[in-house]
Amino acid sequence: MNHRDPDSSRYQEIVLHFVLTPKYRRPVFTRPIAQRLEDLIRFKAEQLNAEVLALAVQPDHVHLLIVPDTRRYTTAHLMQHVKGFTSYCLRLEYPQLATMPALWGRNYFVRSVGGGRKAVKQYIQDQGIAGRYDPTCTKTPLRLS
Repeated sequence: MNHRDPDSSRYQEIVLHFVLTPKYRRPVFTRPIAQRLEDLIRFKAEQLNAEVLALAVQPDHVHLLIVPDTRRYTTAHLMQHVKGFTSYCLRLEYPQLATMPALWGRNYFVRSVGGGRKAVKQYIQDQGIAGRYDPTCTKTPLRLS
């Protein structure tokens, strides 16, 4: 998604690579939760006028390659919306997540991709099977009572 400011000759495309982790990096994203999380992230990105280029959900972290609308949202606001929305929805739908004090950790990693866009996209797609949950992960999902 290319963003052109209609009031000027400015044209920009910023591609960001995010890595998000659940609180204490607990492996809580089991297959059904991971699929729902992917759907929620894509839905929220569409609402925020952002384009998801690649997305990989692992049991204990998420990789997201996204082209945000920087005219409306800063990087911090984008993550605030994504993490807040997904946390709210997942904790309502999956009771085992509601017992956690918070779904997401406070921190996240973000890097502007620039010219290495294809390499980062391939890296994210290689996380798991075609960019999805990795069933061979050695970590067992956290069972919350």
